[in-house]
Amino acid sequence: SVARQADVAIILAATSAGEGADRTSLHLDFGSDGLIAAVAATTRAVVLVQAPGTVLMPWQDQVSAIAMLFLAGEHTGNAWTSVVFGDQSPSGKLPIMIPRSAEAVIEPGESADVKYSEGLFTSYRAREAKALSLFPFGHGLSYTDFAFGVPSQVECDAFLCVKASIVNSGKVPGAEVLQAYVEFPPEAEEPELVLRGFHKTSVLALGESEELELAF
Repeated sequence: SVARQADVAIILAATSAGEGADRTSLHLDFGSDGLIAAVAATTRAVVLVQAPGTVLMPWQDQVSAIAMLFLAGEHTGNAWTSVVFGDQSPSGKLPIMIPRSAEAVIEPGESADVKYSEGLFTSYRAREAKALSLFPFGHGLSYTDFAFGVPSQVECDAFLCVKASIVNSGKVPGAEVLQAYVEFPPEAEEPELVLRGFHKTSVLALGESEELELAF
């Protein structure tokens, strides 16, 4: 009844892990999936997720927004407050893939002998990554918009250096992350895309730009 009376419901859901034991599933703790779905059926819902790694989000298409903080330490409350109330624009990018289902991740085993038969073809590097991911590696939205200039090669001491300009074209200050991926042809028998560089801008005011350079 409380949720029905609210214009927006903010749900803080979490899961934890320890060094002494593995997580038993990728679901959020304490029946949070059912709670989120029930609240989202009555009003607009915003979900704040705290987790040590990837989680399943079967309610993703039922809610208005999702923010993921992972584990932020003793200033977790301050961090959530600044983002929820718009004092800070989100600028983080996922360091993992959020899967569509449990079938999209490597099945855990109980044997002490672990064979990494997938090699490099895991997470965003998997051949079926686009189909398996709900939110891909490197994903992250902002309260503002950014325009990327055309990258250009510059001279440097590294094998290759590339620069690009990023402009805050939105309505509020914010920061963005330039990501660079190497693309391999199929005959190379390597993952199609591999992250090889990233650089975060400073907080840019409206209309402000910054030129970033990546070395390879």
